[in-house]
Amino acid sequence: MILAKWPQSRAVFDRFLYAGVGADANGMEITVLSALARRDVDPWEAAAEMSRISSDKAVGKLVAMLETLPGLESLAGRTAVAGRLIPLLPRAAEVSALAANSERREPKAKARIDANVLGMVCAWFLAMFLVSWWLVENSSNEAVAASATAAAPVATAAPSREEATPHR
Repeated sequence: MILAKWPQSRAVFDRFLYAGVGADANGMEITVLSALARRDVDPWEAAAEMSRISSDKAVGKLVAMLETLPGLESLAGRTAVAGRLIPLLPRAAEVSALAANSERREPKAKARIDANVLGMVCAWFLAMFLVSWWLVENSSNEAVAASATAAAPVATAAPSREEATPHR
């Protein structure tokens, strides 16, 4: 399904899924999303399915899903809530248009990921080159310094003035 492949397409269902259904026993507002999740139903999949069917069938499906919610025990109450919520769903044509747009964007996203990976690989090779160059330079400088020290004649201290004059 399109929703699993492109999570950004889930946003078309936000108005419906985040709409209030009622309050639970503790007074906390229940949204369509939380009501469906409490029934162990994927809210986005359910919303996509309800957007593809007729409004009357979608109302019936939502009424059945809201069956166990506290505060909505009566069928009339569930039907009224479902009747208010179903118009918030995008229609099948809107979802299809989103799917078509998402499919056209997918190669660009893949190209962007490939470009990022290529950039990271190039940066890694550059870092390895610079570290290797630094190691070679430091080791050759140490070798030059060591050879210069070995080749230099040992300097002796020059005799002092007293030592240089002959003794009388």
